[in-house]
Amino acid sequence: QSIKLSLQQLKKGEVPTALTPASIVGYVKDGSTGAMRTLAGYRPNQRVGILMAVYTLSLLGSSLGFKSFLYFVSVGYCASIGIIAAVALILSNIWTNKGIPFLSNLHTGLALLWSIRLTAFLLYREYINWPQWHNKLTEVDERVSTQSKLTIWITCATFYSMMMLPCIYRLKDAVLSGTSSASKPGTAIAHWGPVAKTGIVLQLTGLLLESIADHQKGSFKRRDGNRHRWCNIGLWSVFTHPNYLGELVFWSGTYIGGLGCYTSIHEWFLATGGLLFSLTVMKGAIDSLSSKHLRHYGDDDEYLEFRRTHSLLGPFRTPFQKNLLSL
Repeated sequence: QSIKLSLQQLKKGEVPTALTPASIVGYVKDGSTGAMRTLAGYRPNQRVGILMAVYTLSLLGSSLGFKSFLYFVSVGYCASIGIIAAVALILSNIWTNKGIPFLSNLHTGLALLWSIRLTAFLLYREYINWPQWHNKLTEVDERVSTQSKLTIWITCATFYSMMMLPCIYRLKDAVLSGTSSASKPGTAIAHWGPVAKTGIVLQLTGLLLESIADHQKGSFKRRDGNRHRWCNIGLWSVFTHPNYLGELVFWSGTYIGGLGCYTSIHEWFLATGGLLFSLTVMKGAIDSLSSKHLRHYGDDDEYLEFRRTHSLLGPFRTPFQKNLLSL
């Protein structure tokens, strides 16, 4: 009927109703909504779409590692998270008819803020606060083969995209409910219950903890004579690795914030896999840095006493903590 009407209007010298600006805008909006439904897994056999989209964005961000190898696990890591978060926020808010709930936007917005803050910190440390670190990155990059770079690029991009899936699934839920005629503005299929809200609190806590810890250590190391000294001020006088603790808390909160939106076994598996990856990487980084600190500050009795009485979680030892003092 629409085609027949358009032909009749053309014969009369009129602009077909189907080609007016208002109609075209409607087509784009309807098409975008349909695409989001497809990519977000509105039909079970098409759920792979959103995974490929997120993975592509993750590959884009982590490709910074080809500039400097260690960027794969630092600046490229932040860029992957930031690009995924930014694109997801923009598109989901465009595609829904009735608005994304504030907490859903905040959930992903905090991931974007985490990315921006850590990227700025890493680049400031490399080029301003600690230029020698930039020289070290260059030396490492020269020793790494292209094949090694490709392998770690694909691996890191996979897990970075998995880490962001709790945010993606939460926004997907809001979009699908927002495009439903039966839904109310600002509502979602999976409501923000007490557990999911706890995730937001953990995100905020982790982001604040990590930000303060990085600032305190950076300020300490900038002082004359402190570059090679053990940092024992502020949060560093309470926790052995407050910056890593903050990151662990942040990503745990991100995962918890998505609870209620994992609608299939594969979504549970992928989101949980992303969390386990971040926990595993953080544990490895903590163990490695603890060994390095012991080599550098092993002659400092104050440091050794601190290590005997403090842990990642504060002024007490934990049963599962690795006893590096015996090495």
